[in-house]
Amino acid sequence: DTMRFFLGSEGVGRGLLNSIIVAVITLVLSTVIATPAGYAISRYVFPGRDLFRLSVLAVRAFPIVVLSIPLAVLFLRVGVFDSLFSLALMHTALALPTTILVIASVFASVPYELEEAGQVFGATAFQSFRHIVVPLVLPGIAASGLFTFVLSWNEVFAASVLTLENRTLPALVLTSLSNSSDAFQFAGGFFLMLPSIIFMFFIRKYLFNMWGQVSK
Repeated sequence: DTMRFFLGSEGVGRGLLNSIIVAVITLVLSTVIATPAGYAISRYVFPGRDLFRLSVLAVRAFPIVVLSIPLAVLFLRVGVFDSLFSLALMHTALALPTTILVIASVFASVPYELEEAGQVFGATAFQSFRHIVVPLVLPGIAASGLFTFVLSWNEVFAASVLTLENRTLPALVLTSLSNSSDAFQFAGGFFLMLPSIIFMFFIRKYLFNMWGQVSK
């Protein structure tokens, strides 16, 4: 009855859908951007590479409030405030530093000689990357994807600042906690946790492979 009451509450269904959309967009953008960036950091030596790594990581040092308030002003000026895509861009900016470094470390663990061997047997550089390297780094990409999805799903401050009508589920639950019963709060906590568990279930085989275990 508590779960049914929570799901039937005003705005919960829409907030749940908004959270899924934002998390999926964040996951796709972070993976698309972080994969070539991580490959470049791990494979190529160029001036300022260490400084670039440090600058990427330094983004995480900024408190989210420092990023959210100026972005809210910017989004209002350009007319994209209270948009799911603009919120996904914010979450992507938060997730990219860690995602890039995780994927770069995964690429660094794959010997470059494997790519050279593929090219010796007639494959192009892209074919060697596509058919040799990518299958080996999929567990690491899955792990970074899990981190990105959970970060976007659980993030509440930026979602509260950058949205009004299109609130995600965590932001919606946060705004209604002070006026809700304990049962509503517990049901909200359960549904905030459930999608992350389901997502983890689907990518568990990649995580097990990365940890050297066999998925059954």
